[in-house]
Amino acid sequence: MLSKWNPWDYARNHSHFMPESIRLCAYYCFDPFVEKVLYARFLASRPDGAPHAVLGSELTPEWVEENILGTDLFGEPASYRVLHAEAMSAKTKKFLLDNTIVPEKGHLILSFSSDDKFLTEFSKKQEGHFFKIPSIPFWFNDKLLDFFADGMGMRLPWDVKQYLLGCVEAEGGEFVGALKQIALAMPASDITLEKVREVIGVKRLDQFALAETFCKKDFTTFYQFFLKENHFESLGFDSLRMFFSFMQGHLLKIADPRYIESKPKPSQYDRSIQAFSKTWQLEELRESVGVFAQYEMEAKMKSDQLIDRMRRDYLSYL
Repeated sequence: MLSKWNPWDYARNHSHFMPESIRLCAYYCFDPFVEKVLYARFLASRPDGAPHAVLGSELTPEWVEENILGTDLFGEPASYRVLHAEAMSAKTKKFLLDNTIVPEKGHLILSFSSDDKFLTEFSKKQEGHFFKIPSIPFWFNDKLLDFFADGMGMRLPWDVKQYLLGCVEAEGGEFVGALKQIALAMPASDITLEKVREVIGVKRLDQFALAETFCKKDFTTFYQFFLKENHFESLGFDSLRMFFSFMQGHLLKIADPRYIESKPKPSQYDRSIQAFSKTWQLEELRESVGVFAQYEMEAKMKSDQLIDRMRRDYLSYL
């Protein structure tokens, strides 16, 4: 049976990555850094070392027979982890579906780096441990950061966590990199916001949080974020351009939220679009779309006039 998890829920329910009695495991994880944290639990429980790594493209039916199913009578007991299992040939996949796969000498772990339908088919044919950890919605970014901090044995103060969520890209590699920088710069018992700010600068735009601030018509807070000292330099024109483009699409959705009607289960983002569509006039939206179009053009040109234009618009709301 194929189960589906969030990273933190899987970690809480599987202290050893997979049940100790299981020899066959196949899974998909959306992020290699999440996978690394979870897989480390399996390695920690194995005094005999890590399984041999094999690429999915290297697997053949003959290799599976000799190394996994135990037909090689003189072979040494060994475990294998197949990386990029989605790259297995059609012939190998068919062999795995047509035969009962029971590792005789160790473990067989298939790691998929993309959500391949073969994983679902394989889980229905075999006995083992099968699961997916798909990408998470943006409103769970705080839990993802906690997941990595827990994996590194770090407890982040609330204000530090909020700062990191606002300035670091919500991706596994970015979170891990930031946490490693913090761990190198200060002891875990003395993590403070002041010290973290010295180590981690603003690297990202939390576009959904900023869009919500703007759509709540809290324009002074919105502009203050951009006009803070060094924010333009640290964010860069490309990041700003992408955000201004996003804002135009976001406001157009508010102007015409009918696309949500066709969705059987609107997301939290969709519901926010519906709520804001009731508080904005069409003419207001058109004017704001024009403003962000101008910002986008100047960001694309890497024009120094952009910050001056935003400063003037900010002053107009005071």
